[in-house]
Amino acid sequence: MKKRIKNVTVVTSTQTVAKDIIIGDNGEFEALLDRAEPFPTSLESIDGQGNIAYPGMIDILTHGYGHHLYSDADQNGISENSYELLKHGVTAFVPSILSIKLPELLLKLSNLS
Repeated sequence: MKKRIKNVTVVTSTQTVAKDIIIGDNGEFEALLDRAEPFPTSLESIDGQGNIAYPGMIDILTHGYGHHLYSDADQNGISENSYELLKHGVTAFVPSILSIKLPELLLKLSNLS
């Protein structure tokens, strides 16, 4: 069922606006509506409680995701996780390696490059 999220501030790439969000049946963003626009009864209403809505999330510290730990220096891990994290709203991330001794760190970085 489509949803209308009301009472949110939406952050886009160019502006911050007080609008309602329409989420489609597939769970993806469909449109922004003026808050005064009539509410179709076919939409489920969700109160955003004054929160801020972002189109994506940036994870600035991640040691891995799923079965990939970046310290393993698996060359496919970062690319595979790029697709998997996107499914959960993460549009950018910074892969991090756990603290290890310098010689081992250099070897892992070499494997990833």
